[in-house]
Amino acid sequence: MIQRMTQSHFFMNIRKKNWMRLLNLPRQAFGGKALYPTLVNKAAILFYAINKGHAFQNGNKRISAASLMVFLYINEVWLDAGKIEIVEKTLYVAKSETSKKDEVIVEITLWIEKHIVPLKSVEKNKI
Repeated sequence: MIQRMTQSHFFMNIRKKNWMRLLNLPRQAFGGKALYPTLVNKAAILFYAINKGHAFQNGNKRISAASLMVFLYINEVWLDAGKIEIVEKTLYVAKSETSKKDEVIVEITLWIEKHIVPLKSVEKNKI
């Protein structure tokens, strides 16, 4: 018997402990000092960590991009970048070597800083 797979099946095999660890990375502190002090720093580590952390069997790149946008939206800012650019950045992060993590996070941070805008300035049809 062939079982029909739906999109939701791909997201059912979540590694919950890993997922919670990834979601909490932006809140990390050491010695009472935030490791990711700015909103952009938090967004960059979240995007990178979800993309590379493999909390899901499938869909980690999509979830990292969606999580970035939701995180920014919750914080009343938006990433004013085109869909193709977001996809390209997401794929770039996925293909990057983990040995270059710090470099890639700096690049993500600069990219977000370049495109971040207040949410109230974004046309509703762009969200």
